[in-house]
Amino acid sequence: MKRCKDRGGQNRGCRRRRKAEADRGCCLRRKTDTNCEIDGKQGINCKSKGTRTDDKSTKAFLDGDRTAELYRRAFMEIGDKTPLLKDCGVLCGKACCKGDKETGMRLFPKEETALKEVSTADGGKLCVCEGDCDRKTRPFGCRIFPLFPVLHDDGRISAELDMRGFRLCPLVENAQKVRFSKDFRKAVRKAGRILCRDEQIRAYIKEVSEEIEQTAKLCGISYIISKRK
Repeated sequence: MKRCKDRGGQNRGCRRRRKAEADRGCCLRRKTDTNCEIDGKQGINCKSKGTRTDDKSTKAFLDGDRTAELYRRAFMEIGDKTPLLKDCGVLCGKACCKGDKETGMRLFPKEETALKEVSTADGGKLCVCEGDCDRKTRPFGCRIFPLFPVLHDDGRISAELDMRGFRLCPLVENAQKVRFSKDFRKAVRKAGRILCRDEQIRAYIKEVSEEIEQTAKLCGISYIISKRK
């Protein structure tokens, strides 16, 4: 270790180095955000903000900022990857993009979109369009369809068939004959891992995973594709 000119630097580490590390910003911009804790009793200590407060509105703002970052990273993970190496829309006439003023894709918890939203009976939100939206504004569910990041009981996440689209998507109905893109499957899995760092989103993913499993049993079709080579 090089001797630091700071007093006591050799034993406790370079203060300048530690300060520079702190000035790099909040852990939201690091590869992992597991150390970014929000505690109502202890307040919020976010290095990038340079503040410490117990104000509920500030806490909600930072929590929303953290969630937005998780979605940004999940969207980047999917990128322009698609289920097949070609346009799957030619197989069904883009059935999953055909909607109306009351039909659309369910949004994940805390997800925001520039498209029109309508509320569902159970308190959720649907993103609705008539199939002419800008692909860059698509919600997360549209980007990963017809797969879903299934959360298993042992905590594993795998990209599997979204059985809710069984009657809509020919890729789901004929899944045994379809060779899904490995890059797409991998991206869906990684994006799911990113979003599961939020407790509310994780609970939603778990709930949908159980629904997918039950639907697969009713249809008599296996939804597991992660074991394929």
